Amino acid sequence: MKLQKYQKCSKVTRGLRKAEFVLKNARIVNVFTREILKGDIAIEDGLISGIGSYEGKREIDLEGRYVCPGLIDSHLHMAMIGEQLSSIDIFWAPKETVLAKAFGQ
Repeated sequence: MKLQKYQKCSKVTRGLRKAEFVLKNARIVNVFTREILKGDIAIEDGLISGIGSYEGKREIDLEGRYVCPGLIDSHLHMAMIGEQLSSIDIFWAPKETVLAKAFGQ
């Protein structure tokens, strides 16, 4: 993150300036701690700058709706990838000869 962007976000986090956008009155799901926090989500320059009590230039009242910030299921199972690389699914193969040609036989 560039220094100027960090400084902007930091000022919002510390309450020194209004955020560009605030989601007010949210129930915020923390998938790491399994907690549900009530509060606002301050967004500055496309980044979540804070969770708590914030004012924004633009605000949307969520009226207690649930929000799960950053929940992007980006994990993968390396063992499964390895298994896929070491095997081949021939269920849909039309003929044995097609497979033989594919493997140079």
